[in-house]
Amino acid sequence: MKFMKNNIAFISILATLFVLTACQKEEIFNPKRRIESVISEKETSSEIEMKFSYDTKRLVSVWLKEDNETLNLEYNSDNTVSKITSNQAGDYVFLEYEKSLLKKVNYYSDNQLVEVVEVHRRDKTKKINKLEYFETAPLSAPTPLYRFVLSARKSFPRKENQTRKSNMVLDISQNITYTGDDITAVKTYQTDNKGELKLLCSSTYTYDEYANPFYGLSLALLNLTAYSKHNVVTTHTTYDGGYLSYDRALMLERHSYVVEKKFPTIHSMSETVTYSDKGVYYDTLTKRNRDTMYIRFTGLGDSFRQGYTYLD
Repeated sequence: MKFMKNNIAFISILATLFVLTACQKEEIFNPKRRIESVISEKETSSEIEMKFSYDTKRLVSVWLKEDNETLNLEYNSDNTVSKITSNQAGDYVFLEYEKSLLKKVNYYSDNQLVEVVEVHRRDKTKKINKLEYFETAPLSAPTPLYRFVLSARKSFPRKENQTRKSNMVLDISQNITYTGDDITAVKTYQTDNKGELKLLCSSTYTYDEYANPFYGLSLALLNLTAYSKHNVVTTHTTYDGGYLSYDRALMLERHSYVVEKKFPTIHSMSETVTYSDKGVYYDTLTKRNRDTMYIRFTGLGDSFRQGYTYLD
């Protein structure tokens, strides 16, 4: 399941960073320690995957190793991020707010609006309880900016040949549950070709007690762990499969950290995935031959190790 593995890396890279009033902590970037870079740690080498640049305390740009792309941030007067532009022409994001709380994300590719994300909140706590992803135009291929800002969305394949009844087609809906300052459960639904929302997957999360180094980074909104104050320790995800072209699966992610000054400096992750199709289990290599051969499989999937450096 390549889409799972790609999503894991970005989910782990982008966690979150915000602080003003109690209900605005998830919208304003004001960390106690400013992250400088994310480093991919390999057995014999390491390389910088992301680099963060600041103007005093405000984050002004993010460099991504992928495609050597730089994302530039613009701000509103209340220090919320208003626009994110790429050094690739025609690729940018507008963010809309209501009383300094993020309300809508508008993603443009080749100067055409292709996706809108609406943010819904609980009345009293103002915490996000639902995200709705609307397609407005076909997207040929996700760009690095799209994957960075809409990293949660990118893990779910777009449906082909869906009948469009309007310019705004609801594709993905996510119901979000908090426990304290951390997201502990997410249910993801996708609209089928009949226009009905069907359960796609369910995830639950546990956390440590240390500071999430990305907490408060509004452009990482749709990477859901970005809205948790602490670091994810385990993620249990059940993929329903259903009418889509991929299969039923159970995935367990285990995260560990080396912590200094209450912030992680090393992040390691491994995953265990169990795939199934009508009660038969098989590994990823066998998947392409699924019509003729099945192998029972429950095993350890990809793992990675990242380092974090800080300016403060």
